[in-house]
Amino acid sequence: MRLFKSFVLIILVFITITNTNAQNYSKKMPVRNFYEMMDSVKQGWNSWDVRSMFTQLYLPLSFSIKVALVDDKGNVADDLRAGNTRDDAAMVHPHTHSFDGTYSEVDASWHGVSVKLQSTSEGDRLIMLVTPIEKAKGVYIRVSPQYAWEHFSIITGKDIIEKDIDKFHFKTCDNIFHMIGSVKGENMVATGQYYLCDANSPVLIYTGEEISVEDAKKLLQEKKTVFENKGRMDYGDKYDVYNAIQSILAWDTVYDPGDDVVVSPVSRNWCLRWSVVDNFGGYMLFDWDTFFATQMFAACGCKELAYSNAFQILASIDKLGFLPKTTSDHENYTKDCSQPPVGSMSVWKIYEKFHEKWFLELTYERLLTWNKWWLEKRQFDGLLCWGSNRIKNRLGERNTGSRNSAILESGLDNSQMYDDVSFNYETELLNLQDVGLTSLFVTDCDYLVKIAKELGKNSDAKELQKCADIYRKSIQRFWCEEDGMFYNISTETKEFNKRVSCTNFYVLLANAATKQQAERIVKEHMTNEEEFWGEWILPMASKKDKAYDVQNYWKGRIWGPTNYLVYMGLRNYDFPEVRKEFAEKSAKLLLKDWIPNGYIYENWNSKTGVGNDASNSDWFYHWGALLGYIDLLEK
Repeated sequence: MRLFKSFVLIILVFITITNTNAQNYSKKMPVRNFYEMMDSVKQGWNSWDVRSMFTQLYLPLSFSIKVALVDDKGNVADDLRAGNTRDDAAMVHPHTHSFDGTYSEVDASWHGVSVKLQSTSEGDRLIMLVTPIEKAKGVYIRVSPQYAWEHFSIITGKDIIEKDIDKFHFKTCDNIFHMIGSVKGENMVATGQYYLCDANSPVLIYTGEEISVEDAKKLLQEKKTVFENKGRMDYGDKYDVYNAIQSILAWDTVYDPGDDVVVSPVSRNWCLRWSVVDNFGGYMLFDWDTFFATQMFAACGCKELAYSNAFQILASIDKLGFLPKTTSDHENYTKDCSQPPVGSMSVWKIYEKFHEKWFLELTYERLLTWNKWWLEKRQFDGLLCWGSNRIKNRLGERNTGSRNSAILESGLDNSQMYDDVSFNYETELLNLQDVGLTSLFVTDCDYLVKIAKELGKNSDAKELQKCADIYRKSIQRFWCEEDGMFYNISTETKEFNKRVSCTNFYVLLANAATKQQAERIVKEHMTNEEEFWGEWILPMASKKDKAYDVQNYWKGRIWGPTNYLVYMGLRNYDFPEVRKEFAEKSAKLLLKDWIPNGYIYENWNSKTGVGNDASNSDWFYHWGALLGYIDLLEK
């Protein structure tokens, strides 16, 4: 009997250990799956280097081929990016770009010369062809096979580059890896650092087996045709919209060597403006911008980059307890404020596309932590306000706990809604209960309910549903029956703040308006041509507000994210004709400059539909493509 009991005890211990190990393994699986996926992404040639669209970078070894324009006076244009506004910068027009690098196309004009760079890659094989569009004397193509980050490679001492008359060799110091490349061009001169070719004739750069210029042209045309035909087959008459979305996402996807990550910042110019380490290029992520990008990646079928960007932006929650407004290279975070809570919506939409439960497991607890943070830090008398927490005893945090930082948390930096709103230094909140934020919080709860149920976390789902219902009901406090509108409320006077923007329509997203209320705000305000409707929609200020005429940043201009969130709200109600027209107008604005010029702006003038008339509107900013995403969803 004693032997039997001992045997049973051993079996029970074994089962317990096995179950514990299985549980631990199960917890580790989502992280393991993610990092295995990311390792598969960081392979081969692509336009990974944030500093120039004319550079091809080879991962994981960080060899690169950099194409630049130079003139006979010694001037150089090597930071070839769309919307680069530095003195004497080249004018760059991006076009089609596949996610995997099988085809990309971009033009540049400088000092009278215009050239087109086409590329295709597969594994170690890369072909780059620079073709003249407009010719001029005294300008040359410079081709530089090099380390992507020179001093970084010198420190590791692992890589070797050798150059001769028309060939270059990429090697590892152990000789395990050896790639041979070639350069062909008219009147080519080879130096110890680069190859110089006449810009008025084709310049061919390739790795691997020999290929002629004519055969390279044929191959590139084949790659382009195959890529475009696939898109046209999948998207039909919406191909141009799809191509705009996937191209800007591909061009704005970069690799950062310091953090060893592939991410998709809003634009290359923003990265270089705010990066911690200038000579690496670095990256800058804004949280709601990045979440919108993940939705568009998913819509285009690019699972790896949808997952990568979602995880990268959510990872900062582990250290801060909330999602910061900005995340950049070398763990540089905004520590006092967040940005609009659209994470759970984005994660759920990614899941709807790919149906991998481990991705929900990877992100759920972080999303839940962020959701609870809003109640803890931004709730006032049953509704939510934007805020900024004071960071004590930290050098360089002088702007924390401030009115300006609280407004920045909204993502609507200079919106007229906050012009006359003061800041409460005790509560660390703006003195304004915000209908847009409260509606986004309810929406976040709704999507978290879906995620919790999918993961079998029924207790969480009940609590989240209860919270959503309480705040959804509280949104009725924003309703003004006389005007047929939901207004923000001053926490000081308890009166309505009647300076409105598109965010007042977010009540539709939260399913917080009754059918009658929804009809009034849509018919009396949204589609009223004296307020928000017109040829170009939706302006961030009513035409009745003095801010409409300013047409500067969030005062009066059109933005992709607000259009998208308002459109998603319309889908919750019965407005088929409004929705259809909304989508058509949004797509028309996107394609207006994408097709002829290859630009997708950060924002647009709502009077003229022009996007590059303001210095603070980036020319190639990926959330501008949300205008096209709306059209795809409507289809």
